Amino acid sequence: NIKDGQLSVAPFSIESQLGQAKVTFILVEEQVMNVAKLEIDAKNLALGKFYDMASTYQGIGALQGNLHTKGKSLSNLYANLQGKAIGRYVNQEHKHATKIVLTRPDPKTSAAPFDVAIDGELQKVPYKITGEIGGPLALIDDQPYPATAQLTFLNVDAKAKGTIASLFEAKGFDIDVDARTDNLGKLEKTLDIGLPALKKAQVTTVFRGDYSLLKFEHIKAKTSNARLSGNIDVDVRENKPKIIGNLDIGQFDWAGIQKEMTRAKKAKSGKAQKNTKEKKSALTETLSFSALHDFNMKIKLKAKNNGDINIPQFPITKLTTDLVVANSAFSVSQLNIESPMGSVKSDFKIDAKGKVPVVAARLKTDDLDLEQTGADNEEQLFWNAVAGVDLSLRTQGDSLQYWLESISGVVTINYQQKQTSNIYEFQLARQAQKVGTATPVSVRVNSKIGETTFLGLGSVSAPHSW
Repeated sequence: NIKDGQLSVAPFSIESQLGQAKVTFILVEEQVMNVAKLEIDAKNLALGKFYDMASTYQGIGALQGNLHTKGKSLSNLYANLQGKAIGRYVNQEHKHATKIVLTRPDPKTSAAPFDVAIDGELQKVPYKITGEIGGPLALIDDQPYPATAQLTFLNVDAKAKGTIASLFEAKGFDIDVDARTDNLGKLEKTLDIGLPALKKAQVTTVFRGDYSLLKFEHIKAKTSNARLSGNIDVDVRENKPKIIGNLDIGQFDWAGIQKEMTRAKKAKSGKAQKNTKEKKSALTETLSFSALHDFNMKIKLKAKNNGDINIPQFPITKLTTDLVVANSAFSVSQLNIESPMGSVKSDFKIDAKGKVPVVAARLKTDDLDLEQTGADNEEQLFWNAVAGVDLSLRTQGDSLQYWLESISGVVTINYQQKQTSNIYEFQLARQAQKVGTATPVSVRVNSKIGETTFLGLGSVSAPHSW
């Protein structure tokens, strides 16, 4: 209706496959300027139909808004927009509720931003995101506009600051991210996502790209005993997201990490009996690899600086490998490790295309000079020791016990006493076995002391019982 300089649209309803919405709009032409009001009330929106994605997005949403503005021109109307819009979303599968509030008080300038507040929960633990995003004029222009955000979840604090070219088109992101926590173990206990029980951790990165190609550049992740850096791209233009990246190990102190994890376990349990039960259940627990169906990945991992990786009794000077997910299979491909003791080569693959995963692995070493491990051990200095390993695994199974049952190969260790010609050779061997068998490991001890040779033969129980 148009009457006496006032344009009004009677309240009307919109129906779509998402649901229904009620809209009220009024534009009044006053003597000095135009005054516009907009009200929106939408309930029971089937957001899953909009996203058309995984079940995580299946849910019911609602939108309420009460916005008003005034101005002589369209740009004035945009610049002076103020009010509040509230969105609500309920995940039907996990019963999680999320509330998004977008507010803009009476703007002092045309560039005044919107305030954003998001309240939700993850694994029944609440989280909160607050921040600012460019004003109305910035949102409709093609020029990048500033954006900030801060996340609080458990003991995690994350901050983001940068620019966005277009929020509605989800493109042109250039944002610095800094996330840190004082206890990774607390996150692991809540989310159960395989994080190590370490103390302080921090991750920084620059997030660039758009909704179809996400770039995480200058990644720096660190704990008190480890450092990791690199770049990762996430390409979502195809049916399966594809992750490509390069990561460099700057530090990895295995002894320090073990100490932290041991302290965390003692603090958590305090009872040796409980720890024993946990280890036993971990051996027979069914492992799930369903996530391998959902994405592809190729990440090159390397450490080339001497001293980057500190593993007691096994110093590493170089490590390279490819971590690959393709066709529902995960593989650690062409793992090469170099050490003053010798070199280690290995491959590992889990193929989850079928109902039961197929596991294949190979571990082979050149003659490892074990004398290198005894630099701080006076007794070791009186021996020359060399070890050779050739182990393989191929089985179908979804637990560690199945895998251990199928290990086969040979481990040989040769000791020679420096002051004499005495030689000792120890060999463990096991042939390829069928799943479910408990064939023991054969043991062979061959020694030469002076001019006399001794031979001992025996066996020990199957590896999974160890």
